[in-house]
Amino acid sequence: MLRQVWKAKKGSAAFQACIAHFNYISSWVGTMILLPSKTKHRAKMMDKFISVAKILREMGNFNTLMAILAAMNTSSIHRLNQTREHLQGKDIWNTLKDLEHLMSSERSFFEYRTALRGAKLPCIPYLGVHLADLFSISEGNRDYRQDNIHKTSLDGDGKPLLHWQKFVLMTDIISMVTGFQKEPCYRIKSDPLVRKLIMSVCVLDEEELYTKSVCVEPGKLNHSRSLSKFAFF
Repeated sequence: MLRQVWKAKKGSAAFQACIAHFNYISSWVGTMILLPSKTKHRAKMMDKFISVAKILREMGNFNTLMAILAAMNTSSIHRLNQTREHLQGKDIWNTLKDLEHLMSSERSFFEYRTALRGAKLPCIPYLGVHLADLFSISEGNRDYRQDNIHKTSLDGDGKPLLHWQKFVLMTDIISMVTGFQKEPCYRIKSDPLVRKLIMSVCVLDEEELYTKSVCVEPGKLNHSRSLSKFAFF
């Protein structure tokens, strides 16, 4: 049922917009890192985005934090060994590792879920995790209860008995996410220069990013083209 709603454009417009924004930010970060031709300049750009990711963590913006980590762990950026060598051994590199540990998918995003439970408003959850939870509950449980021989259970009037616990679990997830939409919210003034920087860059797609990556650091070409460790969903 939920998957059908997801596929319907009208029913999933908000989710689609959220994913599009997440992917745009991730691709923009990757593009910005690959723009400089010199290794040390790419390292400075990567350093800057790690610093931004740290601030996002402090602000409780887990969703955009994850978008930056997703960019760092795409094959196009992850393969930049020469660039990463400029950061390894420095405090900023340890910061990146700490953030990756926080948002790791290990143990069903245990560290992230723990941090989220202790987060205070304002806060933006990493929506990919909770969307996956909804799909798991929706598709792993039937809408109606069944007896021991897998037949739909009926009430005294012969009507199917709703699998109430399934919808209670889904409601809990939705209520938790919407709870973060309450006041107080972020009070951030729009900066025209920052907005122009983000919107004016010609953001590269996945294939273009990889081509650019190989161009600036030829290296080995057998690097995995897909890293799903830090993705939206």
